[in-house]
Order: sequence, then C-alpha cells, then structure tokens
Amino acid sequence: MFTAPTLLRVLAMYVREAVKNHDLWSLRLISIVGEPIDIKTWHWIYKNIGNEKNRD
Repeated sequence: MFTAPTLLRVLAMYVREAVKNHDLWSLRLISIVGEPIDIKTWHWIYKNIGNEKNRD
C-alpha cells in the first residue's frame, strides 16, 4: 500500500472498527510518502493493521 501519513491518521482516528472488520492478510508493505509519520500513528498501524507481527 502506498499512502500518506494523513490517511493513516484519519484511519486511526475515525475508522478503527472498519479496519478490524477486513481481512488484511495479503497486505505485506506500507510505503509512506510526504511528511514523516508520528510515533502514535506508527504504533496504531503496527497493532491494528500489522497485528503486531514483523514480516520478512
């Protein structure tokens, strides 16, 4: 997935349940463009989208 941190912050603030209701098993990489991502949003992505797993 190729996105901006702004979209990820919006997902983290407003669409939490929708993310949990979708199967994201095929999502292997999130590329961030634009401004740096803040640590709070990174932790949300890691926990809610990545299921706290490191994939190699």
